[in-house]
Amino acid sequence: MYIDTEINHFRRHTGYHNPFINYVHKALQQTKPKNKKWISKFILMKDVEIYLDNYTLTSRTPVKKRKYVERICETIDAFNAKYGEDWDIIISPVNDRAYQIGFIHIFKEVTVINSQHLTHKIEDLVVVMEWRCINSEGLIKSMQFKMTGSRMCLSPKEISSAYQHSHLSRWGVPDDVSNLSFNLFETHNFCIGGESETANVLDDLMVDYHPEKIQLFLYLVDSYVAWESLEGGPYVKMQDLTNLKKKVYSVTGNINAKTLRYILEYAQDYGRPLDLDYYIKDGRFKINCTHKTIEFLKEALKMLATDTFYKTQLVKQHLITRDYYSYSEELYTGGVYQIHPDLASKYFYYNGTPVKFRLDFSEYRTDRTEPLNPLEYTLHPNLLQYVITELEQRLYKRAIKISRIAKQNLLSTT
Repeated sequence: MYIDTEINHFRRHTGYHNPFINYVHKALQQTKPKNKKWISKFILMKDVEIYLDNYTLTSRTPVKKRKYVERICETIDAFNAKYGEDWDIIISPVNDRAYQIGFIHIFKEVTVINSQHLTHKIEDLVVVMEWRCINSEGLIKSMQFKMTGSRMCLSPKEISSAYQHSHLSRWGVPDDVSNLSFNLFETHNFCIGGESETANVLDDLMVDYHPEKIQLFLYLVDSYVAWESLEGGPYVKMQDLTNLKKKVYSVTGNINAKTLRYILEYAQDYGRPLDLDYYIKDGRFKINCTHKTIEFLKEALKMLATDTFYKTQLVKQHLITRDYYSYSEELYTGGVYQIHPDLASKYFYYNGTPVKFRLDFSEYRTDRTEPLNPLEYTLHPNLLQYVITELEQRLYKRAIKISRIAKQNLLSTT
């Protein structure tokens, strides 16, 4: 569900001359949708359609509209009983006539914990709940209560790991997290699972609806958002949060040549043999790209290259996307981050107050530099392939040269 209630968002979806634009927008500013009389009147308007995923309520379905109004009013009672004033209703335009209606609550701070006693604090977790029809007949009595979410505050580590919540489906890792342009104002599905108490109550709401079950579900949400179920298969585990910056697609030829030169100098100047994993294939020496080989090449770079150059060659593979990202000290010292103008202009009203996305640098003070752990990083596969191929060719040429000299020596002695 789109929760962006910025006026231009309304105009893009409803048309610039839609008569309901200012009416709905002003109502959201004044928290009128939380009022049963206002929301009932709005839903029952002749020209207003309500989008319910697989079904749309229109003026041609007045009976279903009234039943839907009853369900909305009962849900309002449940939210008032659970959250008091700390909740709101959001109205999101789908087109020039249809709207989605969602119930929204913001968890200002949640400490997520799992069975291994690992914890992670998250801020501004936005949870949106809405009634959706799971069939094309629009049966109000068997509607599904759907829970989606997003975050309005993220740390650089969370951004680079595509983490909003362990069980909140991810949006994908941006190529360069220094310029945040992805849309956090579109909520994503929570994975509730099939065996949990939360899932059982949701199923019960759909099969045997009763207003009191809504409030029971809201109490279960509190414990749900504070728990990472390792057995349930999180989208992103807390333990996998990592600091990455820019996706690395390839490594340039100049850098490859420079890297190779450093490795050969390392072997020559320090009198070290090329301690790599060798094997013979088709009469030639070959090099296996094993952990031993990679660590030797990393050590050669670290000893001879500048610290800056060395770090530019290190990459880390994302556990989910399998893409490679470069190490960047900027992430450890606060860095320079910019929110893309498209993202910066978005907001939604929560109890009459605009809520915008913000960055959290509390873990990244400028006076703190977290040391690089080389064991967590490797060399880019393109770079490894180039260096290994070049070394294999040099070994082959040297073997031919040694063989030629040996033959000449043998001929000279006969």
